Amino acid sequence: MQSSSECDGWEDVFVQKAWERFESVTTKETAPEKAGAFVKWWIKGEFKDRLFSDIMEKMIAVKREKQQGDQRNFKNREAARTMTNADFEIWYEKRTKGEVKSPPSPSDSLRKPREGMQQIGDVVKKIQQQKE
Repeated sequence: MQSSSECDGWEDVFVQKAWERFESVTTKETAPEKAGAFVKWWIKGEFKDRLFSDIMEKMIAVKREKQQGDQRNFKNREAARTMTNADFEIWYEKRTKGEVKSPPSPSDSLRKPREGMQQIGDVVKKIQQQKE
């Protein structure tokens, strides 16, 4: 994926929007065929030059919608930007109990450097499971 600070913490939404675009033009019919073609399309970077800005605009619209409408969700997502899923779950549980402040500061021991996005195949599987 092209680097953009706008995407930090919102990679899943970016991939969902890329998937929606892909699904609107693919000729594949079964879920496994679609997943394989999407991964191939992603790896080849066929969306980067022509579709990157369109996908970014759609992702930013979702981000703004969350920021304006669902502050708690937005703040949690922003707090989780640099955490692994496991670290976020620990932090969220502690925050719910009032044991840590919200959002975490760089000095919090749970905050770690970003490890990057999940493998694209895992993201596609998650999207397909949500649709079922």
